[in-house]
Amino acid sequence: MSYCPKCRHEYSETVEVCIDCGTKLRRGLRPVDTSIGVEDSLVPIGAAVCGVIALGMLYLRIGAQFGWITGPLASLILASQPPCMTVLYGIAFIACCAVLAVWTVQTLIRRR
Repeated sequence: MSYCPKCRHEYSETVEVCIDCGTKLRRGLRPVDTSIGVEDSLVPIGAAVCGVIALGMLYLRIGAQFGWITGPLASLILASQPPCMTVLYGIAFIACCAVLAVWTVQTLIRRR
């Protein structure tokens, strides 16, 4: 088996030059790339930020509903957010946790 060191495509032994970029192929198996770039970490960072926001909003809604938060802030929260938002915030938090879990498993599998 041969591979292109530039674009990382694999080819059979009979091909000597990469079809895509014209680089001379190297013999052997393509090395596994285990580096994680900035673009690879955008999904978990975004999921973590959304999860923290959802958890914060869930706390505010439940806190105002059960009397943990009192005063004008509690009245404002209860007046501006319908009860269905509690369920929505919970679902959003669970979805963020699921995205983080899937990303972690994929990253661990990819690094092997």
